Parts: sequence; structure tokens; C-alpha cells
Amino acid sequence: MNKPKVVTDGRISINLADVKCFKIVSIREPERKTFLTVEFKTRYGYILNPEVDKFEKQEYNDKTEIEFEEYEMAIAYKTDN
Repeated sequence: MNKPKVVTDGRISINLADVKCFKIVSIREPERKTFLTVEFKTRYGYILNPEVDKFEKQEYNDKTEIEFEEYEMAIAYKTDN
């Protein structure tokens, strides 16, 4: 298991041990926007299925998106953490 390391900023708090990757995407149409996406490692949970009265394994692939006005700001934010 990875050692937890929580990084907190005014906009978001994340545990770096749970991060799969960071992505930066720029969209120019209809207006210019840049998104920093944090994808987290797959996690699993068990949910009771009432039809069969058994617990079933569920897979969760979470992500968080932060919007920036400029590409350079997304790069700076990513490299600061």
C-alpha cells in the first residue's frame, strides 16, 4: 500500500497515493478553456444486491476536473504540487 500524502490547495485536497495520473486538456471551441484532470486509481466497494441478497463488487474510477483560464496556469498548478 502506498504511503498517504495529502496535498491541499485553496481549490482541492488530494491524496497523492491515490492518484493514477494528471492530464491537461485545452479546448478552443467555442471559447478557450483549459482543464486539469486528476484521475484516481480504481477503487472497489461492495453493494448489497437485494434481488439475490448478496454483496456484489463494484468498481469506481473517479476523477476531478479543475478549469483554468490559461494553459500556463494549469501547468504551474500541476508542477507546484
